[in-house]
Amino acid sequence: MYLDGIRSILEKPFPRKLAANGQFDIHFLRTRNGIRVKGYRDDTQVAWHSCYPQLAGKQDGSSAQTTKKSVAFLASLFTTDAWWKDYDTDEMGMYELCGRDCCIEFDIMGQLDKLVDSLDCRRIYHHAMSLVAPCVDAQERGILVDEPLRKERLKQLDARIGTIGAELNQLVGPILKEHIEHERFKLF
Repeated sequence: MYLDGIRSILEKPFPRKLAANGQFDIHFLRTRNGIRVKGYRDDTQVAWHSCYPQLAGKQDGSSAQTTKKSVAFLASLFTTDAWWKDYDTDEMGMYELCGRDCCIEFDIMGQLDKLVDSLDCRRIYHHAMSLVAPCVDAQERGILVDEPLRKERLKQLDARIGTIGAELNQLVGPILKEHIEHERFKLF
């Protein structure tokens, strides 16, 4: 089966592996297919972020194809390849798309390697890459949460928000209304 062939390549330290957002792929391969990738050494998104961390952040709600870290975006900076991301295609078209992705990622990484060195970010890049495996391990294992303590801390936080809101309302007028969904609820 094709998965056995993929496994035999990915589970060996050589050849070295290159990815774009490889932490996602590595987690997916491990948890869905039991493949433990070895030799993952380079990642275009990690390299780009090491050089320009200020460009990280939330997407602006537009297509993921226009994010400032995607393969398509980086290709527009570092290669002369024409737009190739046609997802509305047949199976053979997808094979070609994925193959072009791989070749273009390789070209991008060649340029990013030079940029990482010219900006003196090599240590930052290596450090960021060294954190991928522990993060993937934590994703696979999960993080234990003390649920009663979490609920207690949320109550304490709610009380503080109420107290500070009341003090603020006394100082500047009623700007915090009751029953407004607080920003922290977006995090938990």
